[in-house]
Amino acid sequence: AGRLHVDAGLMDEIESVAQKIRKLHRDTPWHFSDMALILRNVQGYEKLLAPIFREYNVPLQVHERKKIIESGLGRFVHRLVELFLSEWQQEHLFPVMRSNYGPWTLEARDISEFERLCQSKNVLAGKDNWLKTAAEGVPAALSGALKWLSEFEQTLFDAASARSFRSECARRLHECIADSKGASGTDNTVLGAVDGLLARAGQQPAAEEFHARHFIEEFKRSLETGLFSQKLFGKNRVQVYDTVMAIPKEYCVVFILDLLDQAFPKAVNEDALFKDEERRALNGKDPVLEIRAARHAGERYFFYIAAT
Repeated sequence: AGRLHVDAGLMDEIESVAQKIRKLHRDTPWHFSDMALILRNVQGYEKLLAPIFREYNVPLQVHERKKIIESGLGRFVHRLVELFLSEWQQEHLFPVMRSNYGPWTLEARDISEFERLCQSKNVLAGKDNWLKTAAEGVPAALSGALKWLSEFEQTLFDAASARSFRSECARRLHECIADSKGASGTDNTVLGAVDGLLARAGQQPAAEEFHARHFIEEFKRSLETGLFSQKLFGKNRVQVYDTVMAIPKEYCVVFILDLLDQAFPKAVNEDALFKDEERRALNGKDPVLEIRAARHAGERYFFYIAAT
């Protein structure tokens, strides 16, 4: 049976839910993991939920899918790929060298001095140009970092097959985590997600010729759209989902938060660029542009899923 509760605001609503969950856990045989919270969109709520639920000693598992490139390791891997595809442009090289994820320890002062030296010589791109400038006399650690990057790139472009590419790329990235200063659990989760992207990349037919550059370009696109979800230790936690991730789940008790007009279900307005009538005309027999009615039906479906 469903019940509707009205609270003064979102913070009061979250606190009220935390109190009810704590009481249910105390007075019934249900575990925390038998209960769930559903939001239309989890993003942005984690910082509100965590401190209040912590105050009531209610453990949470927020199933928020985050972009790989929004994590520290994800940005590092993406910058590496951009560096190799851009002929070592300076805007990609120096962020990589300043990262804590490389298997090196570089002084910020040494990197800045090397950057100024290269600018004075008008060195803006090209692996050979960077290596040549470094040979004129830079700290050994900095020269070693450039050499590591050069060797990494060479092994990738020399790969004769997708399998050898994946193996070498994974080995080098795991080497970064092993040597990283203060690698976190999130880093290991992201690394697992990157391994998954590598495993799915380049799934061309066996008869098709392998091209390392095409593989790297596909890997870069996968990084830009890839998602990961952080898993916490211990299964006995209240599960927090957005409506899409909650579709195949069932729980003894479900709380639906932020049931406000225009928030859940979301308001669906006509697109500012094309009205629905114009979209229908452009779509013809092969629909490409989604019309307002379809989006509105999707919002009603998400609400129905959450409520049932």
